Amino acid sequence: MNHGYPIQNGIALEWQSLSWASKFLVSYGLIMLLALVFCYVWSLSDHRLIREVGVWVKPMKFMLSTALFALTTVWVLKVAHSDLDQMPVYPWIVALLVLTSLFEVVYISYQASQGSASHYNVSDPFHAFMFGVMAVAAVGLISGFMLGGNQPPSGQGIPIVGWHLYKDIRPAHFLGVHAQQLIPLWGLIAAKFMGTFSTAGLLMGAFLYVMLWGISTWLSLQ
Repeated sequence: MNHGYPIQNGIALEWQSLSWASKFLVSYGLIMLLALVFCYVWSLSDHRLIREVGVWVKPMKFMLSTALFALTTVWVLKVAHSDLDQMPVYPWIVALLVLTSLFEVVYISYQASQGSASHYNVSDPFHAFMFGVMAVAAVGLISGFMLGGNQPPSGQGIPIVGWHLYKDIRPAHFLGVHAQQLIPLWGLIAAKFMGTFSTAGLLMGAFLYVMLWGISTWLSLQ
């Protein structure tokens, strides 16, 4: 028996149930993942560094973050059985998300191709202006406004992500931006494994998450 057809039919039905804006957002997320793969392959033959880190590391992190943000935005709506994607405001939310994130990914990738920094690059009026525009794009994200005046330490930091746990706002920025994905994921885990204590577990998990964000923000500003 071929068990693939029910899965395929289920995916097709889920796709058909999405609004055109959600379909656009899913497609955008998948494009970012493809760009990530291409960028990774390209980086294997490009050994240039910016502040002791490969020039393509930052574009790849932004591509992955953007893809996860786009895909899980739709996922959260489905899990919550929300009708937000049917409201007139939703396409504007999608447009804002796509335009701001696409601008940052394109500019960061272009700067990487030139072997030049994108963030904190105010070496001339053009780069200072572009850094300011990036700040406008990021200011709506939690901790985003703090990044503008606090350049992280140089060097590799924690493996894969490259963060430092002290004087580096990026961990707090990540926790703030991706609370939309991580807290609902914890809610699903709590609902599945905690039974009657699931609500308390969700509240405690959310509280600890905010505390972790607060501590990481405090450490970054020391």
